[in-house]
Amino acid sequence: HLGQELILDAYREKAEEDLIIFLVCLILMKKDIQGLFLRIWPPVPLYENSTFVEQPFNATDITSRYTANSIDFINEADAANQPYFLHVAYENPHVPLFTSPEFEGVSRRGFYGDSVEEMDASVGEIMSVVRSSTKSTFVIFTSDNGAWVNANSGLSNNAINSDRSGIGTYDGGSNGMLFEGKGSTYEGGVRVPCIFWWPDHISPGVTSLATTSALDFLPTFLNLASAPLPDVVLDGKDMSSVLFEQDDYGPWYGDYLFFWRESQVYAVRNGRYKLHYITRSGFNISDLGTAHDPPLIFDVESDASEKYPIDCANNTDDGSSSCPSEMLTLINNTNQALNNHLASIGNPMPTPQYGPQNWTVVPCCPRGSFNPADAIAYAQAGEW
Repeated sequence: HLGQELILDAYREKAEEDLIIFLVCLILMKKDIQGLFLRIWPPVPLYENSTFVEQPFNATDITSRYTANSIDFINEADAANQPYFLHVAYENPHVPLFTSPEFEGVSRRGFYGDSVEEMDASVGEIMSVVRSSTKSTFVIFTSDNGAWVNANSGLSNNAINSDRSGIGTYDGGSNGMLFEGKGSTYEGGVRVPCIFWWPDHISPGVTSLATTSALDFLPTFLNLASAPLPDVVLDGKDMSSVLFEQDDYGPWYGDYLFFWRESQVYAVRNGRYKLHYITRSGFNISDLGTAHDPPLIFDVESDASEKYPIDCANNTDDGSSSCPSEMLTLINNTNQALNNHLASIGNPMPTPQYGPQNWTVVPCCPRGSFNPADAIAYAQAGEW
């Protein structure tokens, strides 16, 4: 997600001999079939900060490396009697799936289940160290998005295919009753589990229906630390009432939560209702999106699967709307809130940072295994 430019910039600041090593080790060129241009084909490298570690990286032990580094980090902070902030973003269970040998075949769910089992065990190792510490530690477990339903669907055959990528139909996981998945603004793409753990502060065993967002973490942390908010407009809200007062509605319930995709607002949540102005599947290049005027409205507290839109189309015999009056009010108020939100950003609108995919640096090889020779052969074949 950081992109290759970050790595290149880091190396530009280093000595010339280091840059030469970088070029020799990481960038190997190969002509394509037509011989029209040179293609960079490095099997995926591994860095620690800007330090090159290995290439190709051993994908089967990347989870255990994350865990070991995290535990070392916590122990070092404890030894120095220093507070710490640790963000652990496991590769598992993102596609393509890889697991350590000891976790192969441990679940009934195939490689995806094995991957989840390994992540679960790794989180347990970290939590064991956290629990043994004398520090008062606040832990959050969550995900950045819903499961990538059928992770091969919609991807260009010129870029990737299931035989060469090793990505199976069910390797992206499942969102259960929720519609769609990663990349979309349907509930399957944005509604994720979130667990908060802070002994003696947060009551255990409590669930909440409150609408919250990862954008709320920063203002909440600052409030807990009695620190001032930065002098910028924050898109998040302090969610302390949800954590400590068992507020089942949360700071967003009477407000408008905007769901962006690239440079457009696709949906808006207000209370129990969600209004879709544009609907689009996840990462499917053949789906350019469908605009809705009036917006599609779902009561996502009663209909989390978003199966039954509230009828607000102009479908009566006289051309008038059959939309209930309270829904018309909801649409008008949400339209105004959306216009105000966009006006607050100004022009030009932000440029999406999600650029074209460079499939030459997608991890390769058969699912659940890794062999450097396979990686090099895959890259040299140039079949993406």
